[in-house]
Amino acid sequence: MKYIYVPLLFLSVLFAGLSCQRAEKSYPSAMQRAISLLSTRPDSALYYLSQLDSQMADEPEETRVYHRLLTLAAEDKLYVPHTSDSLIREIVRYYEGYGDSDKLMMAYYYQGSVWRDMNDAPRAIDCYHRALEAGRHTRCSDLLISIYSQLGTLLAYQGVYDESLQATRTALAFAGNIVIP
Repeated sequence: MKYIYVPLLFLSVLFAGLSCQRAEKSYPSAMQRAISLLSTRPDSALYYLSQLDSQMADEPEETRVYHRLLTLAAEDKLYVPHTSDSLIREIVRYYEGYGDSDKLMMAYYYQGSVWRDMNDAPRAIDCYHRALEAGRHTRCSDLLISIYSQLGTLLAYQGVYDESLQATRTALAFAGNIVIP
């Protein structure tokens, strides 16, 4: 009978340790809700993110930076024009040193969006290329579609039609495995 208690004690310590580890890496529930709504309901995502503004000071740095990136993303999806690059520069700088390639790809994408809004197409195109390089092993197909679509549009405005067409074809391929000759 006492042999049963040793494995039970071991398992309970193991589960307690794992649950603490998960709690450290998880985001506040309102932030998780915003993440789930960002693609389909950016207005609701922005609402949930704004509810967290006052408590962000108590969160770890990664959570604070990700909160700012998500807020910027929600505003971009709501067509709020970006007028300054100071916030996104800080976010990109953080993720360049953090090591999360998916978030770095997202940060570069939104840096490109900021430059696009500020009418600096060459810088925007460079950021979109950096996003593709950062996410070369990613499975974030929605973001890849957005990157290639923005590239296609900006390259067409720059008169680089062959590259624009290739970027647009790639976006369509990611969107539905469509191959356009």
